[in-house]
Amino acid sequence: MNPVYEAFSEVMQPGSDLSIGDWFNTYVKVVDSPHGANYDINQTPWFKEIAAAVADNSNDEIVIVAPVGSGKTAFFEALIHWIIAEEPGGTLVAMQTEQDAKDLWETRLSKALRLCSPINNLWPKDKNAIRKGTVVFPHMALVMGGANMSHLQSWSMRWVVGDEVWLW
Repeated sequence: MNPVYEAFSEVMQPGSDLSIGDWFNTYVKVVDSPHGANYDINQTPWFKEIAAAVADNSNDEIVIVAPVGSGKTAFFEALIHWIIAEEPGGTLVAMQTEQDAKDLWETRLSKALRLCSPINNLWPKDKNAIRKGTVVFPHMALVMGGANMSHLQSWSMRWVVGDEVWLW
């Protein structure tokens, strides 16, 4: 088989017919959650409308104001899974500090992404394409870091997810 065709067919798959919330429920695994191994948007129903708004490409910006412990970070984690598999584009995740980004990556997100079946064939073959909080997938880049000027001004991305922006 032609190697170009093989590489193309490996990463180019038709998108899912599931709604974004149903996609989360079907494919996103949660690491070390007391609520079970699968993400369940029904446990945080206030995110259903927000998820639909994210999937609507006519929206340029979505701001979430919610209390501590309402599931924002878990929602962002599920969203990152969906972006990689369904709506790829350069993605910047900015946390309060570099250490917060590193902690999220090492303790939860990298492990959860590895458990997501639609992402399995998208991981880069080159081990150097995966570094602390950065993954250069064949079809997009995922970059995590602290909310500081050098990090935020260094990238041009389709998706920007800011966690706990009020602390910036």
